Amino acid sequence: LLRRFFGWPGWGWDRGMAGSMLLAAFPLMLNNLLMVAFFRFDMFIVKAFRGSDAVANYNAAYQVAQLGLIVPPIVVNALFPRFSRQARDDRAGLARGFELTLRVLLLLVLPFSAAISALAPTAIRLLAGEEYVARGAPALAILIWFLPLSFVNGIAQYVLIALNRQSTITRAFALTALFNIAANLLLVPRWGLPAAALTTIGSELVLYIPLRRVMRSELPHTRVLPVLWRPALGAFALAAAMLPLRGQPAAAIAAGTVVYGIVLWASGALTGEDRRLVRRLLGRPG
Repeated sequence: LLRRFFGWPGWGWDRGMAGSMLLAAFPLMLNNLLMVAFFRFDMFIVKAFRGSDAVANYNAAYQVAQLGLIVPPIVVNALFPRFSRQARDDRAGLARGFELTLRVLLLLVLPFSAAISALAPTAIRLLAGEEYVARGAPALAILIWFLPLSFVNGIAQYVLIALNRQSTITRAFALTALFNIAANLLLVPRWGLPAAALTTIGSELVLYIPLRRVMRSELPHTRVLPVLWRPALGAFALAAAMLPLRGQPAAAIAAGTVVYGIVLWASGALTGEDRRLVRRLLGRPG
């Protein structure tokens, strides 16, 4: 039937299409390589100057922090086709979509980061083991704060890919990788794991600066700080509620959740657009 109605499928090579795809994809491959240097080179420096035990403790902290990186690809991959269409014919809609997606993700990541920072010993104990608490928990309490900036940068990267600005991302990652390596070499030998954690946060900030400049040139009306302050205020209140109860994790989580919800409601952080976006991501109409 296939042969009768459609003909027998054959293979062909379109050199022009292959070349254009390679040119478009090559910067993305470089980005992935630079991201590996960005995120993992600190392990080599920690091992060189602090030994294998320090690497094990830092890796325990990093594995806990990495749990937060599961969410952004799921959300952004679901929205990327929409971003690509808007990049062609609706820049204002793309700017609104960026802000809305960012707001929803910040509403998730900021309380997560605050809770993990407040309960870092408990998180390490549950997910890595008691032997990593003494050195891994202080590192985790700092390291976890790279996540909010990582979420901002991740969304910005997908928007720039939709705008066909992949080469800009490559240059930004190259700059960030150089900063990360230099800062780790300078700081880790003296200050150890806290320095490595702070360098990761600083690297996300270095990455943010060039990405933000290009975003503003392409989408001049996008805003970050106005989107950030309400969930940041809620996360601060959540941490303040949890810290006195850190010896009772269940009570701390309950208190933090209630306080976070109250601050979000009082500050007007949740909008109808946020709820509609969540329903779309869950595949529900409306």
